[in-house]
Amino acid sequence: NVKHLLPKLSEVVKKNQTFAFSSQRDIEAVKKSPLGFTVLDLNYNSMILPTKESVDSFLRCELSHLLPKFNLKPGKKVLEAGEPTWKKFYQEVREGKAKCPYYGFGYDSKTCYCIEVYESGSDILSHLQEVDAPLKETLESFDLEYAYFMGSPEDLKIVKEPTKGLPSKYLTTFECSMAWPKLISKFGRDKSVHIIYQAEIKEGKTGKNLSSVCKKFAQFTETDSGTLYWQVGSDGKQVLAFEAFKDWKSFQDHNRKIQHLELELGEVITNTILMFIVCEDDLEVCKKFTAQEKPKAMVLTLHKGSMLLPVAGNIFTYSN
Repeated sequence: NVKHLLPKLSEVVKKNQTFAFSSQRDIEAVKKSPLGFTVLDLNYNSMILPTKESVDSFLRCELSHLLPKFNLKPGKKVLEAGEPTWKKFYQEVREGKAKCPYYGFGYDSKTCYCIEVYESGSDILSHLQEVDAPLKETLESFDLEYAYFMGSPEDLKIVKEPTKGLPSKYLTTFECSMAWPKLISKFGRDKSVHIIYQAEIKEGKTGKNLSSVCKKFAQFTETDSGTLYWQVGSDGKQVLAFEAFKDWKSFQDHNRKIQHLELELGEVITNTILMFIVCEDDLEVCKKFTAQEKPKAMVLTLHKGSMLLPVAGNIFTYSN
């Protein structure tokens, strides 16, 4: 369409040294352009998002998290007791007003956890109102041991008073926490790997000591191509961290990068409870890994109905 302008464009390009950024797929074709571009490889982490609102809300570090733990009552079986109500939770998340980028259940033979990620504390409260009926049904077969709320100081103020009747614990998200909308929208849930750390800060250490170590983890995490989100918080005594990766290989790549920091982290925290929540296809490889590298870790099955919302604000539909 612009062939008749090529002679004039060529003069401008040569004079001002115009750069063309191209993906690997198209880079050879761009190099052949008669305009003589200086061609650079477009990094695969480059991204485009539908709206400014989704950038502002989803890339901010203070995502809000809710992690309830349910213990199975005697004489019950986890899937028989849980799955019918879990489907009702999923339906409420899909149809409700709460902005919930991730929602899923992880379970073993005796317990189940609900992994919940929200844009704000207000969204947590909206969700709790929407799931009042299935929650009461769940408590017929499970006992609620605790519910961790993690978010910004502003979001914790929003949820504390309305949730004081629950066995709640409140933790503030560290500023080095991060999430990537592009990876979530691209990879969905199919093979995602979730890791949850629960720990305590050692006596004589402070939240500042922990934050300093976490910033080092963040420096390696922000270059990962397979991380969905990495969030960590504390109340000054207890520590809670959420990590999610697009698949098992992405977790292994990340783990190799940060292994040298594990000893430094161990100087700050103690009484660590580590949970891996993986799809059925990865159960065996995860159990083999934890037996060799993390013998005290728990391995739970990611329920197949768990889902990611590709970007915030209900721009796209949920992906199973």
